[in-house]
Amino acid sequence: MIDEIIELSKKLISIPSVTPNDMGCQKIINRYLSSIGFVVKKINFNKTNNLYAFHGNNKKKNIYLF
Repeated sequence: MIDEIIELSKKLISIPSVTPNDMGCQKIINRYLSSIGFVVKKINFNKTNNLYAFHGNNKKKNIYLF
């Protein structure tokens, strides 16, 4: 799994994204997190897209913001 994370990091670093133009980075993050069991939600704040993801059951959730 560490190799997968390193490759994901390299891919994201290679994309010239600057807020609010993420150049597809959030789609990549969304796809990856969804594939490993996270529930991903998109949010828009001041015309800037972001996402948050959570993993866990109703009693205990870990929430991550991107």
